[in-house]
Formats: sequence, C-alpha cells, structure tokens
Amino acid sequence: MKVAHIALLFVLALLLAFSVVVAQVAFRLERTVLSYGFTYREIQRILDPLDDPEIHERTISEAFRFIRRSLSLGVPRELEPYIIGSAVDGFSAAWVRQTVGLWLVTAQQILHGKRDDVEFPLSLSPFKSSFLSAIRGEFTMAETMEITTAVDEIPTTFDLADEIPDGMKRIMLSVGRSMAFTQVLLQYIVPGLLIIACFFHGRVGSGLTATGFAFLLAGVPSLIIVYPRAGMIARVAARGLSAGLPDFLSWIGPGLEQTVRSVVESGRLTAVLVTAYGVIALLGGLYLVIRKGDPRIRVRGE
Repeated sequence: MKVAHIALLFVLALLLAFSVVVAQVAFRLERTVLSYGFTYREIQRILDPLDDPEIHERTISEAFRFIRRSLSLGVPRELEPYIIGSAVDGFSAAWVRQTVGLWLVTAQQILHGKRDDVEFPLSLSPFKSSFLSAIRGEFTMAETMEITTAVDEIPTTFDLADEIPDGMKRIMLSVGRSMAFTQVLLQYIVPGLLIIACFFHGRVGSGLTATGFAFLLAGVPSLIIVYPRAGMIARVAARGLSAGLPDFLSWIGPGLEQTVRSVVESGRLTAVLVTAYGVIALLGGLYLVIRKGDPRIRVRGE
C-alpha cells in the first residue's frame, strides 16, 4: 500500500474515532436528557429535599426575598409575614413538583420539535387564595378591601416564557425541529460514511484495522470516563451547574450530582461494545494484513 494511502487511512481513522465519540454522546443524550421518563424521574429525585418542611419553608421564604431584592419590589412591612406564609402554603412541595412536571412536558415537546410556541405557565391561584384567607380578619374593612383589590389585579397565571427573548425562543424551536435529523446524522450517517471510507482502497485487512483502531481509540477513553472517573466528573459538573444558583437552592446540589452521574454511567454498555468491536476488528484486520496479505474486497462478477 502506498504511503499516501496509509496516511489517508490514518486520517480517516482519527476522524472516525472522533465521530464515534460524538455518536456515543448523542446516543446517551437521546436516552437520558431527551427522554421524558428519565428526566422526569431525575427531576423528581432532585426535588425530594423539598419534602422536608424546614427546607421547603426556607427555600420559599428566601426565594421571595431574593425576588423582592432583584425586582426592587416595595412590599409593606406589615404584609410581608402574610405573603411569606401564604407563599409557603400555596407553593407547596406538591405544587412545585406538578409545575416542574408541566414545564418538563413543554421542554420535551420543544426538544422533539412538537411545539410551535414556548410556554412555561406558573399558577398563582394557590398563593392568592392562601393570602386572602390569611389576611381575613387581620385588618380593617377598608384595608382588606384595598388589599383584595390589589390581589385581584394579579393574574392567576404567569408565563415565565414571557421573560425569554423572542430570538432565544426561535432558536429553541429551531433546535427542536432539527433534533431528530441531527441525532440520526451524528449517531449513524457520519460514522457509517467514515467506516465505508476506510475501505476506499478495497483492502479488507487495512479497512478493518483502521476501523478497529478508531473504535478502540474512542472506546478506551469512554471506559475510563464511565467507570473510574464517573464520580469525579459528576462532582465537577454538578459544582459547575450549581455555582450560579442562590444559596437557598443549595439543596439541589446532591441530587444534581447523582443525575449527572446517572447520565455518565448510562454509557457503560455502549463504551464496552465500542471497545470490544475495536479490539476484535483491530486483531482481525492485523491478522488479514500479516497472514493473508491484506486481501482485496471481491465484487461479484469479478
């Protein structure tokens, strides 16, 4: 085989190795992040600490103060205890789970290109009802009427998507519409074409050796990531994702770390299969090259 052919085959093998790594990542994302069942279970597990009344109360109270400071809201001091208490009662752990579940449905529909709009509704009805019940009998009739009028002006549903720029919404919808094709392209078409390209010279042994080398080059690092390094990667990723969260949401960290670890470890079988194919193809290809003289691919009729 000419030196130019060997060099080209080496380059193709490197490209194939990179495409196999990308294909593994795309396959894992399809089975985890893009799977409603997986994301629903993991999100519900992340939210488990909210079932602790102390954590729930502290989270809701601090969230109210954080929003008030961020938006520079002027809240009468005498109403603040009632607002916080009503928020704790109205925005219960069950309400949070249900709301996040509804948002997840929308997010999954967007990712799968099944929506033409972006909506993340937030129901304020439980809070309004709890607040009006809390102030009843605590103020004069005139003050109660004034407060009730102000509360009635608050919409029963607030759409968080209204805070997302229109340009970002269009990007989200565009990504969702192209997601299915992108997954097929990354997982099957690109690696398949590169595998075929490794046999451009018509030699069975060299082609198998190149594909085996590529799969082994992609598989061994994957094994290292999904086995001995899974915990470390999960901790680093979770720490990075949690870095921008307010202190009152620090309880999300452990669940987030476990979710990242689940995503990483879910690639174990794929990494083993990729590496196993790499070993088999490499050994088989070398055997054909060394012992059989690298036979040519026979086409029927030749």
